Amino acid sequence: MNDENHLNAIGEELAALKARSEADHKSYQRRLNALEDAQHQQTRMLLDIQNISNAQQNILSTINSIDGKVDKLGKRIDVIEREPGDKWKKLAFEIVKYVVLAAVGVAVGYIIKGV
Repeated sequence: MNDENHLNAIGEELAALKARSEADHKSYQRRLNALEDAQHQQTRMLLDIQNISNAQQNILSTINSIDGKVDKLGKRIDVIEREPGDKWKKLAFEIVKYVVLAAVGVAVGYIIKGV
């Protein structure tokens, strides 16, 4: 009986060891599943960040393009705004030139007539 008790004790120890092993296995499996879920979530987040980065690059290139167009429009507007002023300056210069020429002509006429 001693051998039988000893076998029963070993059997109980093996059963307890098996139960602990199964419990540990379940615990490890839960932890592994949790880690896999976290990894999947991190991967999704990384892809989302990459998409956001790509979108930001697209927005930046669009803004740069718009900025260049705005600069060109600003230069064109400056030219358009300057044209009337340049015309008035030319007209005023021509008027002053002819008035001065007329005055000089009159003065020369008086000088020649007076001589």
